[in-house]
Amino acid sequence: MAVTHETLSLLFQFGGFIVALLGLVVTIVVALTKKSKTAIEPSEALAVLHHSIQNEPPHWGQSIV
Repeated sequence: MAVTHETLSLLFQFGGFIVALLGLVVTIVVALTKKSKTAIEPSEALAVLHHSIQNEPPHWGQSIV
């Protein structure tokens, strides 16, 4: 079997696809297993959102001047 330019091109594309899939799997596994101290609890997120709504400047359509 002759190895043509097209065959090599497909081989490299398939290899790149496999590497990308493996990278995605590793990223997902790391994200799911990592215990991050920067994660915010839902109740804290709501408190921050409530605080920002109380102190936010103008709503849509209002002038900021």
